[in-house]
Amino acid sequence: MDVRQASRLRPARRAGLRLASGVQLKYFLRYQQLPAGMGDPRMQVVQRILDYIEAGRLAGDVVDRAIAEFLEYRNKRVYLYRAEPTALARPELARYPFRIRTWSEAHIESLPDTPRANYSYVDNEQIRVTFSETHRHPTVDLAAERVGWRRAGKVIVLDADRRTGFVTLALDPPGLIHPHGSRPFDYYAFYAGQAEALLGTPLVPFPLQGPLLRLEAGNLVRVQQGRGSTIDGRIDILASGPDVRAMPAFQAVRPSIAVRDSGRYVWLPGYSTQNGAPHLLREVPTEIHAGTSMVRFTRDSLVQEVRYVLGQIQAHA
Repeated sequence: MDVRQASRLRPARRAGLRLASGVQLKYFLRYQQLPAGMGDPRMQVVQRILDYIEAGRLAGDVVDRAIAEFLEYRNKRVYLYRAEPTALARPELARYPFRIRTWSEAHIESLPDTPRANYSYVDNEQIRVTFSETHRHPTVDLAAERVGWRRAGKVIVLDADRRTGFVTLALDPPGLIHPHGSRPFDYYAFYAGQAEALLGTPLVPFPLQGPLLRLEAGNLVRVQQGRGSTIDGRIDILASGPDVRAMPAFQAVRPSIAVRDSGRYVWLPGYSTQNGAPHLLREVPTEIHAGTSMVRFTRDSLVQEVRYVLGQIQAHA
């Protein structure tokens, strides 16, 4: 990107970057293997990113994509599915609303009056469609003894890998009042239906019992809590220290656990043995639920962290 184009897009990029937290911006730079200024104020980090673009040290398109993903990937509930790759090989492009060709065209509506699609992006490897809608959460003013409502924007992201058929549907937690019915399930079911309609193929929940068992045997995670099923019923073990696997009680019941149902898995920082690039730069806490094929990210996470976690789950399937 030439300097004139970078200067033209600078105001829009500044506005987009200001919507991200300082932690998101700093770890974004660290994942790009650039000095992040971890102790700097947030607006100074925004300026640092803009300067990196103009100096040619950071591609503008990478930043444009990150601006969208800062809003799309936070503390999401991510549902995992399998689709038939042949069905994704020749997508009907007319199905996808507001298709963009460059990430600078991506726009996320923050508080729409009605549910709406934000953009669609389709290339040889990926299909992504994002939506926005507004929910209401109750608020309590104790001093005035009054209950009110707070409007909150929700961003929903459908992502499909056209090569493997791995599909994810990431949703923000629902408000008490939302446009799809009276239950949280109605919100999730609506977008599951939208995903199948857009992709033109049934979606099958991705099996997670096997990955949970294999992750338990490795060193990628700390297991803070585990739930499993035995021939005698369900068993829950909560860690009294960093990891349930270090507890004698867990070792005693481990042989009798036939199925891993769910658990709290903290993904540990580590480095690639191939090229030295970091996989994770910090711990990423998650809850994994095999019954619903869902991974919940329990704090704001960057897309690099989400991709790493989901990639490891695929690799352990």
